[in-house]
Amino acid sequence: MNQRMTGRILALVLALCLLGACGKRGAALPPPEALAEELLAAAKGPEMSAMPPAYLQEVTGISPEDYESAVYLLPSGDTAPDELILIRCRDRAAADKVREKLEARLAAKAEAAEYYLTEQQPVIRAGAVRTDGFTVSLLVSGDMAALQAVYDKYR
Repeated sequence: MNQRMTGRILALVLALCLLGACGKRGAALPPPEALAEELLAAAKGPEMSAMPPAYLQEVTGISPEDYESAVYLLPSGDTAPDELILIRCRDRAAADKVREKLEARLAAKAEAAEYYLTEQQPVIRAGAVRTDGFTVSLLVSGDMAALQAVYDKYR
């Protein structure tokens, strides 16, 4: 009887430990401005310049009403295909809408590369749109592994 009770207690403790491990989460992503700094520091690539919100809206159709903060970076004086768009949305519906628009942006970028600057196609094809909570990102870089490593820190 004691062995049976001890076995049950051990099974219960083990189950609680496993449940506790499932609940662990990494730190939340920082705001887009801080995340952009980390990404730029991690990735090897061209020097990037911040674009104004009006240009983000013009290029993607994403309205300022859909987000709390955003960073849009393009290469400074370079024809590299690199592009970083980091957007912290107001809610889930806005994040879904922004994701659709960023996916369309990435598809348009890939389509343009089919006819112009075809040597950039591998970098653009390796690009990604990701959603992490209410943060939606478009990442195009020759150093995608470094960008992914930054995001992995927050898992």
